[in-house]
Amino acid sequence: MNIDSGQTFNFLPIPTDVHFGFGTSRRLPEFVRSLGGHKAFVVTDPGVRSSGIVDDVTARLAEHDIDFEIYDRVTADSGSRLICEAVDGLRSCGAGVVVGIGGGSALDTAKAVAALATNPGSPLDYVGLHKVRNRPLL
Repeated sequence: MNIDSGQTFNFLPIPTDVHFGFGTSRRLPEFVRSLGGHKAFVVTDPGVRSSGIVDDVTARLAEHDIDFEIYDRVTADSGSRLICEAVDGLRSCGAGVVVGIGGGSALDTAKAVAALATNPGSPLDYVGLHKVRNRPLL
């Protein structure tokens, strides 16, 4: 396998694409553009941001004239209040694509934000399976 190819899988029951592997971030601007995105909402946690990983990824977005907003307040097992705060941030910045960077909590928070961007209510309305009716932002 070419280690620069990265890998992709779709996480169900919420339809989101997860891209991972060495070199995957190099293709992020192309992927954002393919979704019609001109601005990305980057969801991460303080530790990942302080490591420099987020700066590397957002520099790639900037090189391709893709604006972004960073939400870096994710905590372990982010609660509904934090998710609502992130959704408010997404809506106020006008991003059309959600990018999660980090581990499980950051990715789960990004998926919840993307789902709530296109579905009404609070995160608690979607506890359980098959409750998300509208396709989340990608």
